[in-house]
Formats: sequence, C-alpha cells, structure tokens
Amino acid sequence: MHNITQIVRLVSTTVLLLIPPILLIAYGKKYASLTWDSSITHGIFMLFGFATFMGTAVSSFKNMPFKSRDTRKLIHALLHTACLVFMLIGWAQIYKITHDSHGDQSNDHSHDHYLSVHSWLGVLTMIIFAVTYVFGAVIFNPYLKFIKPSIRMAAKPYHISAGIGVTL
Repeated sequence: MHNITQIVRLVSTTVLLLIPPILLIAYGKKYASLTWDSSITHGIFMLFGFATFMGTAVSSFKNMPFKSRDTRKLIHALLHTACLVFMLIGWAQIYKITHDSHGDQSNDHSHDHYLSVHSWLGVLTMIIFAVTYVFGAVIFNPYLKFIKPSIRMAAKPYHISAGIGVTL
C-alpha cells in the first residue's frame, strides 16, 4: 500500500507540474510564435526545466517506489540533468534574442534585458542550481568511493536546503 501512495504522489505531482508549460505551449501556438526567436520558447524551456523536471526530481527521491537508494539517486540525478539541459537551452535562447546582431550596433539595447528583477532572479537561480547540481553530483555520487560517509552526512542538510530554496 505504501508503494501505491508513493506512485500516486509522484504521478500527481508530475501531472500538476506539466500543466503550466502545456498551457504556455497552447498560448504560444494560438497567440504567438513558437519559433526559436520567440520569447515564449524561453518560457517553455524554463517551465519544463525548473517546474516540471526540478519539481519531479525533488518529489521523486522520496516518492519513488524503488527500494534501491542508488536507483532513486540515479533517477533524481537524471531528472536534475534534464532540468539543467532545459535551463541552459532556455538561457541560450533568450541570450540569442537579446544579443541578435541584426540591428544597428550603435543602438544596441541588449544589455537592458539584464537590468530587470526577473533577469537577476533568473541568473541567481541558475547559478545556485548549477552549484547545487555539481555539489550533489560530486558529494553524493555512489561511484566516488573516496568521499567519506561522514562528509555526505554533513553535506546532506545543505544540499536539501539549497534544493528547496532553488525550487521555491
């Protein structure tokens, strides 16, 4: 019965986290362009990365029905890797839009994009996520035998706190 509850929690979390990007895709198809040059595409990649993949990764570690901790770690890491890939694609996409060199170079306003609170929070979130990702990949990697269990135990609360902070 415990496994059924875990599966229901994981599936319902994932389905709920799929709603925003799907709605944005529907909106983009109807009212905007879903081309690489569209800022809607940036939102879609960021929503899939940060909302769907990261949210599912956070939920998956506790709610996976697998008994093997290493299997749960692997799935958790793969979902976070998907988040990282989507995050980087979303950032590259908005970077391309804001630094497109089609216009007059003397009238370049691409730097204005990085003056908004949205951009600052986005860049800060990406940096914290990337640091937490690398930190977790090194410290909690079961194949790196030279990392002592005491170091893993000491790092665990910081990893969890940073993960929750980035997710919120």
